[in-house]
Amino acid sequence: MKTIKLAALMFAALTVTGCGMLQSTSNSTSSTTSSSTNLFDVASVVNANTSASNAGSTAGAALMSLYSTYKQNGKIDMTNLSNLIYMAQLVNSCQGLKSSDATYKKAFGTGLVLGSTGLVTQASSPSITSALASSLSGTDTSSLANLLSATSAKTSTQQTNQSTVNSLVSALGGTPTNTTTTATTTSKASTTASEVSNITSSVANILNMLGK
Repeated sequence: MKTIKLAALMFAALTVTGCGMLQSTSNSTSSTTSSSTNLFDVASVVNANTSASNAGSTAGAALMSLYSTYKQNGKIDMTNLSNLIYMAQLVNSCQGLKSSDATYKKAFGTGLVLGSTGLVTQASSPSITSALASSLSGTDTSSLANLLSATSAKTSTQQTNQSTVNSLVSALGGTPTNTTTTATTTSKASTTASEVSNITSSVANILNMLGK
């Protein structure tokens, strides 16, 4: 009788163990499938609208650079040429959000995550994309272009960034500067710097949304 009971207990233990192993294998397979599906979804979104994902990636990289200095200094120094370049890249990359459809915005949001290397997450990308669309797309960018042009003209590292600066200034509706237009662009800066404050404030609010 004892032998029968012992055999029964051993059978029950083996049955439970077997079920546990089956469940573990099932969970592992499910996790792997889910991970693969997520990667496939990201790739599909990126491939669906390359221009949108590229714009989002540029915006994400600019946000990451601005966030680093903002977190360290508590503000965005708009007299710093590097910050101005990042700001111009961010604003310029958001112009396509003005009248874009949901597919464009989804691809843009995916680009944000990739470009910011995770500072913007998949969960936060919709709200960040929405904030960028409402506050930066369709704004008057000429004042930012003029300030960038003027700051570059009077910065000792002008030549290092000149190609990038000229390209951004043109994209934002300004006139690229050179050594012969320094006085003119400096004068423009004095009249347009105040107009940039709205853009700066909007970006600071978005950086606060990241909250890391």
